[in-house]
Amino acid sequence: MTLFIISIAAYLLPVLLLFYMAVEIYHRDRSNSTYRITSYFFIAMMILMLGFFLLNFSPLEYANGVVITFILIPAFLTLCLELHFIASLVGNQLNISYPSLITICYIPSLSILFIFFLNDGISLNYVKESAWTYVYPSTLLKIILSLTVIYSILIVSYFLYIFFKNTRNSTAFLLKRKQVVLITRGLICTGIISTTLGAYLKRPAFLPEDLGLPHLASYGLFVFALLLRYAMVKYDFLPSIERKYQILYEKSPMSILLLDEQMMIRDANPEAAILFQYSRRELINHNFYKFLTLEAPITAGNSKMNDEELFKGVFSITTSTGDIKYVKAESEYVVTEGEQFQFLVLLDITDVKSAERKANYLACHDQLTGLANRYMFSKRLHEQLEHSIATSSSFALLLVDLDGFKQLNDTQGHHAGDILLEHVARLLVRNTNDQTLIARFGGDEFALIIPDIHSIEDLHRVGQQLLEGFNTPFIHNGKSFTITASIGISISPEHGVHADELLQHADVAMYHGKKSGKNRYVIYDSSLRSHENDLFMTVETVRKGLSEGRFRLHYQPQIDLQSGLITGTEALIRWEYPDSSNLSPGKFIPLAEETGAIVEIGYWVLDTACEQLKDWMDRGIDSLQMSINLSAKQFLDLHFPARLAHTLSRTGVDPSLLCLEITEHTAMTNEQYSLNICEQILNMGVKLSIDDFGTGYSSLSLLKNLSVHSIKIDRSFVKDMISDESDRAIIKAIIAMSHNLGKRVIAEGVEMSGQWDMLQDFGCDDIQGFYVSKPLTAEDCFHFIHQRNALLT
Repeated sequence: MTLFIISIAAYLLPVLLLFYMAVEIYHRDRSNSTYRITSYFFIAMMILMLGFFLLNFSPLEYANGVVITFILIPAFLTLCLELHFIASLVGNQLNISYPSLITICYIPSLSILFIFFLNDGISLNYVKESAWTYVYPSTLLKIILSLTVIYSILIVSYFLYIFFKNTRNSTAFLLKRKQVVLITRGLICTGIISTTLGAYLKRPAFLPEDLGLPHLASYGLFVFALLLRYAMVKYDFLPSIERKYQILYEKSPMSILLLDEQMMIRDANPEAAILFQYSRRELINHNFYKFLTLEAPITAGNSKMNDEELFKGVFSITTSTGDIKYVKAESEYVVTEGEQFQFLVLLDITDVKSAERKANYLACHDQLTGLANRYMFSKRLHEQLEHSIATSSSFALLLVDLDGFKQLNDTQGHHAGDILLEHVARLLVRNTNDQTLIARFGGDEFALIIPDIHSIEDLHRVGQQLLEGFNTPFIHNGKSFTITASIGISISPEHGVHADELLQHADVAMYHGKKSGKNRYVIYDSSLRSHENDLFMTVETVRKGLSEGRFRLHYQPQIDLQSGLITGTEALIRWEYPDSSNLSPGKFIPLAEETGAIVEIGYWVLDTACEQLKDWMDRGIDSLQMSINLSAKQFLDLHFPARLAHTLSRTGVDPSLLCLEITEHTAMTNEQYSLNICEQILNMGVKLSIDDFGTGYSSLSLLKNLSVHSIKIDRSFVKDMISDESDRAIIKAIIAMSHNLGKRVIAEGVEMSGQWDMLQDFGCDDIQGFYVSKPLTAEDCFHFIHQRNALLT
């Protein structure tokens, strides 16, 4: 019984091991033809070993069928696959076409036909001795077997000879030659073992007669299979581009392609198939240029790759469905088996590009109406002025202010006001031509640039057409509303050749139209200068308010989302009238900006905020950051760095607790000078923050060039983030980009718990807004900070 079990194990153990090795090798890289052939080679040997088992444990009446089906046919196929394996191993050095190569490798399979069609000359005799069954083939069958083996030896020898001949002087094939030498030695050892055991040691005398074993010659093939598996798995003796980069290909989240010298795709990983929306099989053997759009910055045409044809940078591709995707590419040359390839890695940045385009669009357009915003209008106005001077042509600037908008907004709600503004935007577009630039200045004010004005009659016609357009009723909740507008018009060069002049004169004309009864257009002339005097009186009132101490600072807390502690405040200016009413900064700050009084106000804010911070520190609030907004004029003031240093020295405030907020537009007004000012501020230990990030025009270059501490996401993105997927995408992109650059992120305008939760999930660092607290007086803010932080510590 014991000998029987040993016999079973001796037969089936090689069968199981060969099956395991076949599956293992196949799954290591099923796309690699060499690995597939090796796997099939192991399967054929497995069937052969199984045939020896069946022969010795089946009745003799079944022996003939077993030998033909499970021994002879697998033996011939093993020889074919061995030839195919060697051909695959030596690669392209044979210079034989693929169909011819397959024919040469599988000629031994013709022996199978002889077995079935030459029945008269082919026979098998069997002798059973105890547990051993001996097979004695007929003379013709011996001849067929011998010729097949001899043919296989000759072909293998020829393949190896050609390989060694073609690669003997090439340093690129040193490793490959060592590998082929090892496999060749394995083949020679296999032949010696099989011949010796098969011819001279059929059944060892020292073994019990009842112990059945496979034909000992078959162990030579089994030893070769073990050697081959060990070489492939342990030492990677069959290197290829696919094998070398297998893990990277299969697991990388980036798309990877292998291009030959003609830019044909020779391999692609699964992510590349997803990117191009093809299967991997469909991608291979396509020319890579087929997928490039006209935007791709690549110089093509040479059959030999050079440095100019390395795909690097950002460009766009077309997928199988016609979609345009943007990718960032990096590539390098690799050489394998004497052939040069380009290893191309593509990162899909379509979503980033989309978010960037959205951010750039919002930087130049009003989010509600889709019209140009103040920044875009200012830029186009300067361009139009330059064009007008160069061509001696005229153009008109129109300011349109809605009459009664505040009343409708208050009575019908802000939503109705927003719908009305969209309605007005459509009216303006409908009643002007394509050359007219229309912008929303903010609130209920719009601005237009109309080029190529040839006569005053043209302006009267445009003004009248716009007023008539406003007669179109506005429908909301089943109610009809009629809106009117006051329009002020100035002309360049008659009314000025500078942007500020034209805007001021158009504003004077518009103001005169409102005073004259509204619903009219007024073209500026010098008789309207009395309004400018009124404006001057208003500016003087602002200056007087500063000297009389009418300004106050309120402080809005900022919360660290991770700890829940209040870690900073932003100083916000207020102007109190004698009757105790407050004038919004949106009213007096633009006047102060226009006249230069903003610099004086800004220094007052800086001094007051630092004094207040020192007072809080003395009263026990430590490590609280004070954020202060800087205007463009104050930031660019030549004396600002010295004044800042003096304030820090006088108040004794730790510079690291002071954070100065500047807008993107402010920082880029005079880029080189701004960078110099920023460097001086940072050298003092004061922090810098970019305010209203994402609404400017140079966000990326700004982050690259300025060593800012934090980024402040503009409230326009936070406002609708719960319902607007685009706003959420932009916020996520800003947070990810800022964190990658080592910047903290603050979101302003947080007014709902849902915004808090989303920003916390997105990884935002700090928030401020009415959901945390409205702006507070200094004393109220002190108690708010003290009480909240005491609860959390």
